[in-house]
Amino acid sequence: MTILGIDTSGLAASVGLYDGEKMLADITLIHERTHSEKIMEAVDKALKLSGLSIKDVDEYAVVCGPGSFTGLRIGTACVKGLAQPEGKKVYKLSSLDVIYECANVQNGLPVCAMTDAGRQEVYCAVYEQGKKVLDDTYMDVAELTEKIKKNYEKALFTGDGMIKYKAIISSIFEGAVFADKSYAYGNGAAVIRAALEFGQAEDADGICPVYLKKPQAERVRDAAKKANETAEKEEENTERMRETTMSKGKIVLACDHGGYELKEYLKKRLIRSEYEVADVGCHNTDSVDYPDYAEYGAEKILSGECKFGIFICGTGIGISMSANKINGIRAAVCTSGFTARAARAHNNANVLCLGGRVLGNELAYSISKSFLEAQFEGGRHERRVDKMAEIEKKQRK
Repeated sequence: MTILGIDTSGLAASVGLYDGEKMLADITLIHERTHSEKIMEAVDKALKLSGLSIKDVDEYAVVCGPGSFTGLRIGTACVKGLAQPEGKKVYKLSSLDVIYECANVQNGLPVCAMTDAGRQEVYCAVYEQGKKVLDDTYMDVAELTEKIKKNYEKALFTGDGMIKYKAIISSIFEGAVFADKSYAYGNGAAVIRAALEFGQAEDADGICPVYLKKPQAERVRDAAKKANETAEKEEENTERMRETTMSKGKIVLACDHGGYELKEYLKKRLIRSEYEVADVGCHNTDSVDYPDYAEYGAEKILSGECKFGIFICGTGIGISMSANKINGIRAAVCTSGFTARAARAHNNANVLCLGGRVLGNELAYSISKSFLEAQFEGGRHERRVDKMAEIEKKQRK
């Protein structure tokens, strides 16, 4: 059974030819020319050295990933082109299995095979006694080293990722042992051994590159798409917040000296809850007259600038009586969430009146939320509110 193996996943391009008993050729090339220019030359050379032709090959083996995106496409396309016309089977291999086989470990240590994935990340797999215990993946090299340190007292690192990140690995894991650099890039014999130990022959039609990470161009497109989606979502949230704030309506706060401290507390809480607030005073604890501030607040509502008002005096009674003298204002003194909801739902009140010397801050805020979040139910209640408006009209006459 003659097997021709190809690996173009990394810096080196390797070709191995095996006759079922021994290696007939093992060629590894590392130079500036691209894999597409040199891989078929290496295949021809291996066949000539062995005195064989391509028709003498019974099966193929190819590294499908992880590794260089371009390199993987070249290798898989090459093998499919050779195998498909003759209906030959192909072993689909991992580059990490090849690196593991190349290290030819005899010391019994667990082995971490790694290749550079860029940005201090590596493609990696871990092996114990010839068995893969961590399947092919990619992760930050420091994270990988910490993981291996947690599970083993000593471990052997191999592959071009080991060469590039040796300093990081050494700084984290004192038990790290490093393979000779000559084993870092794979070879033809390791491709064949990986096929025999880890591979399974399949139809050439199913052979394709295996990308653990998306290609850079695709990652850039995804990042740009995600950034656009995030920007659109933020814009939608901003618009929704604006619409929500508008639907909540602007709130006017008014108080006398007895309600000043509670008014200041409610103002901060309402603003944090995304309500727009107009504050018509008063603005300190100096003695003032509540009818004046009831009128200031009412003007904001009647002009349409504000939707609701929260008016506060010592008990809430005096400022409510003043507000209710003004046509179009329906003010209700409330001392509980129930009465606040009922004032809105049944009476369509547009002003909530509170007692600064009667209610604690948290209770007052809870009552305010109940009032502002309730909706007028209309129906039979609307008929009654309309009758109140009729009384106002009669009084104007």
